[in-house]
Amino acid sequence: MRILQAKIKKPAQPRAKKPELTQIRLKQVLKYNPDTGVFKWRQDIGGRNDGDIAGTKRDDGRIVIRIDGKDHGANRLAWLYIRGEFPDGEV
Repeated sequence: MRILQAKIKKPAQPRAKKPELTQIRLKQVLKYNPDTGVFKWRQDIGGRNDGDIAGTKRDDGRIVIRIDGKDHGANRLAWLYIRGEFPDGEV
């Protein structure tokens, strides 16, 4: 005879907020060509090969690149790559 035990769920722990992407981290994972506006992966990461073009085109035409589990607009990443900080508002 088997005795079934109820599993007691632990209260959910709040997820730690990921640190904001920095220019240093961005340059570790991507190369950017300001003449073409193209980002390329710098390393083999999660099925992406060094030199592959980074990003996915959304239905609205925007290019989005996922870095460290967070999506970023390519236009904002270009600003960060060149200027060292995210822009205030839209680019």
